[in-house]
Amino acid sequence: MRLKMTEVILNKKEVVEVEFEDRAMPELLVADLSARGVDSYVYTEHPLYGKYRAHVEAKDAMAEVKKSAANLESDWKKFAEPFGKKTTKK
Repeated sequence: MRLKMTEVILNKKEVVEVEFEDRAMPELLVADLSARGVDSYVYTEHPLYGKYRAHVEAKDAMAEVKKSAANLESDWKKFAEPFGKKTTKK
């Protein structure tokens, strides 16, 4: 499974909505935003539509989304570190 953002639906100073094809990525994004006190949630526009949106409200919403994206990237790199190391067979 590849996690991919389809597009930024709404980009205003205080409100951003990003649409995804899978629920995993917006849930991770919203979890990080919420942990930092940013008002955000995930929703589907319609049950048959099959896409998920992350809705973010903040004084500078896009800056908050970018911070969370950087946090998630850092967390993923830390998670992947042990798997990238070469191991010796015993």
